Amino acid sequence: MIQELRERLSKPINILVNTQDERWYKTEGNAWKPSVTSVISAVINKGRGFEQWLGNQPSYKIACEERDASAKLGTAVHSACERYLKGEVINGEKLDDNFNKRMMQFEAWVDEYKPDIITLEYQMYHPDVPFSGTPDIVAYLPEKGLCLIDIKTGAPYETHELQLTCYKMLWDTLFPDAPITNI
Repeated sequence: MIQELRERLSKPINILVNTQDERWYKTEGNAWKPSVTSVISAVINKGRGFEQWLGNQPSYKIACEERDASAKLGTAVHSACERYLKGEVINGEKLDDNFNKRMMQFEAWVDEYKPDIITLEYQMYHPDVPFSGTPDIVAYLPEKGLCLIDIKTGAPYETHELQLTCYKMLWDTLFPDAPITNI
C-alpha cells in the first residue's frame, strides 16, 4: 500500500496557488478555495496566550519585529527539517541556539519514531471540500500508522489540532483507500 501511495503522489494534480495576503488554491475548471490556515485565522482568535504576549510588548512595532523574527526562525527550521528528511546534513552553526535547539528536537523525534516519509508538502485540493491546504509531512510511523505531521516551532495553540484535522479531511477525501490514522 505504501509504495502504491508513493507512486500516486508522484503524479500530483496541477494546483495554482495564490500567496499574496492569504493562501488560496485552485485547479483548472474549479473555484479558488482558501487554505485551512487562512480559514482558521479568519474565524478563530489566536487565544489568551497570544493576546497576553501582544499586550506585554512595548509597542506594536516591536511586536511586529518579534513576530517577524519568530516567523523567520520557523521558516528556517521548517526548511532544514525538510532537507534533513531528504538526507541532507544540516549545519546550524551559522544560526543561533534557538535554531539548533529545535533541530536537535526534530532529529531526536526522527530517531525515536523512525518515520517512513510518504510525502512532504503535498498540495491538496478537492472540489467537494470547502478548503485546501498543504500538510508538512505524511509519514508511516510504526505502531501509529499513516500520520499527518506539522512542524511547529512556537507555543502550541488549540488551532493546531483543528488545522491537522482539516488536512486529514482533505487527505481522506483524496485517498479514501489510504486514510490518515493519526495526526
